[in-house]
This record gives sequence, structure tokens and C-alpha cells, in this order.
Amino acid sequence: MSQPQDALGLDAGAVDLLKLLADRTPRTRAEIAQLTGASRSTVFNRINALRRAGLVVGVGEGSSTGGRPSTRFALNDRARTVGAMQIGRRHCTVAVADLGSGILARERFDIRLSDGPEIVLDRASEELERLIRELPAEYGPVSVITVGVSSPIDPTTGLIFNVSPMPNWSSFALEPWLRARFAVDILIDNDATLMAIGEHAAHYPSAEDLVFVTVSNGIGVGLILRGSAYSGAHGLAGDIGHLPVRRPDADVPCNCGNTGCLVAVASSDAIFSELRSRGVQVENAQDLFALVRDGDVTTAHVLRRAGRDLGDVLTSCVTLLNPSVLVVGGFLAFAGDHLMAGIREVLFARSIPHITDSLTIAKTQTEREASITGAAIHGALWTLRQENITRLLATAPVVAAREALTAVR
Repeated sequence: MSQPQDALGLDAGAVDLLKLLADRTPRTRAEIAQLTGASRSTVFNRINALRRAGLVVGVGEGSSTGGRPSTRFALNDRARTVGAMQIGRRHCTVAVADLGSGILARERFDIRLSDGPEIVLDRASEELERLIRELPAEYGPVSVITVGVSSPIDPTTGLIFNVSPMPNWSSFALEPWLRARFAVDILIDNDATLMAIGEHAAHYPSAEDLVFVTVSNGIGVGLILRGSAYSGAHGLAGDIGHLPVRRPDADVPCNCGNTGCLVAVASSDAIFSELRSRGVQVENAQDLFALVRDGDVTTAHVLRRAGRDLGDVLTSCVTLLNPSVLVVGGFLAFAGDHLMAGIREVLFARSIPHITDSLTIAKTQTEREASITGAAIHGALWTLRQENITRLLATAPVVAAREALTAVR
């Protein structure tokens, strides 16, 4: 008995076929038939139905067995788009990407978190809406928007935890506000987790276990464990900023109420404060970079010490998790090599050799792009999850009649 079809001629087998192509490996009809067990004629009909829906495209020819070369088919990355939003402490970035996680357009602008969530989100939404409007017509509608914030997120409520760099946002429901604005699904995650996703996908796809530590106004870790992002039972995995530093004179008060927290001695605000107490004039990242370029000895010493403090805490992380890659991001990673040198010094001194012998320690290769790239990847992967593909098919537009008539036979 044939399977029921919808108005586009898409049956349950077409859903399975699209799931197969979601791995972005182009395949011929013969290869698809072999993998799915369907007849070639059935595969032919399903491919053409998916092409009419605009979800599959021909992407070149496969190897020939003597006759006409076979066409390979792949998921159409333009069938849907993904919105991405990164809300930092002083800046916000919005972007639109395709299903291949390619960034199509982006905008970065200054914000003040103290203005409150509604003002910041309204500005970010306006910028994202503009980018969406300006997309070429061949790109499909937005399927989901991923939002990164500089704070752990409670997965049960979607709210920002009170002990965070965004305290006046803690009772604000981001997801309902954005869903009402855009009428699409909203994913919210910690920016360090999204940075880990972006760095892993772009530069270390074969690494099963990766730790991404971001060091700027705050300090946090994003985790890739067994190839997937990990946030823990309550979304707080990787919140290392409030772990204690063992240095005896690191008894600096922290806004969480404790003293000696890592963020209180090794974040950019802590470093700026320490430098000013030593008579060094510094107000922002540009000042810090200039001091490093000029070879200021005090700045080098303070950055190296902050790196040692980070290394102290990260030693426990790498010993517990035994990752193959440790990536350091955030703007402090690019203030010369002093911070990285301090991290390496303590990690190699305090970790057992079997852990560090196989550990890659590197600065991020994506710098400012890691979080927004990770948000795009997270949204694309969510769109192509099995439970969402049926909905994707149900809302697929029929492509132009000319394209349908030229479907490869």
C-alpha cells in the first residue's frame, strides 16, 4: 500500500529522505535507494517532490558507470534561514544564516545592559528584522532564532540566574518576549556554550571533548562532551567564574558575596582595577592592547598573573574532563601572549603528563565570530532535528513552475 501524501506529494518516506540528506552529504538516487531500501522509482518521485518543495537541490554529478553521469542531491541550505542574536555586556550582534550555518548578514552595535531587557531587545529585534527584510528572495523564512547571553540560563524556566553579570535581567522572560515579536521558536543559551559550538564546528570537528573558556568582562566555560554541547542538569556547567583561586593574596570581594572568585581577580574589570591601583592608566581594551604593544612591564606582570589564576582553575577542569582541546577566547586572549603563557605555565606544572601530552591549548580562531557562528549552527541543527523536519516539510513553499518542470529525470 502506498503511503499517504500531502498536497506537495510528500509522504513519510520523503521525510526520512530529507533526514538522510540533513547530514549535507550529496548523494545520487542510486545511493539513496541503497541506503533507504526504497526502489529507484520511489526515490525518483520523492526527490522530485522535495525539489518542488524547494528543500532539495541538485549539486553536481556523481561517478559514471558508463551511461549519463547521475546527479547528486543535497539539502537546499536556502530553504530556511536562522536568526542569531548575541547579547554581550557592552555590545550586541545580530545575524541571519542559512541552514549550512553560513552567515548571510550581520550587524554589531553598542548597548547598555542597564537600560533593561525591553529596550535592548527592541533595538536588537529591529536590527534583526532589517537584516531579514534585506535578504535576497531566494532565501526561505526564518525557522528559529538563537539567542546567546553572558549568563547561565535555567533550562526549566528559561530565566537568567540571579548570580550573573546581568542581575537586572534575571526575572525577565526572554523567550516569550521574542516569540511574540517574531512568531518563531526561540532558543536561548549561554554565550560560552555557543562559542564552544562555533569553535568546535569551524576548527575542531573531530574533537570529541572540547573546553572553551572565554575571558573578558566575565569568565565562563562552554563544553563539548562526546561531540555535543553540555550545560549540566540546571544549565550551570562551566560557570567557573565563581570558583576560588588558591593564591593567598587573592581575597578580593566578588559580587556573589564570596571572596577570591576567579572572576574577581582575572576578568578584564579586575585587571583594569589592578593596573590602575599600580598607577597604570587604562580604561578599556584599546588602552590595554596599547600597553601590551608598548611593552609595559606592569601590564605584562598583571596579565601573566591572571593567566596563572586561570590555569589554577582550568587544571581542575582538564583533569576532571580530560578534553583533547582547550580553547581560550574573549578579548583578553588577544592582549599579547602573557595570559596564555600564564595558563600554560600552571596547567603543565599541575596536571599529570598523560593529560597535557595530548591536550591542544590554543587561542580561538574565530575571535568575535565564535558566539554568533555557534548560535547559527545551533539553530540550523535544531531546524534539522528529526522532530522538526516534519514541520519543515509541512510549511515548505512550492518552487516556481519552471523549476519544477526542469526536475532532473
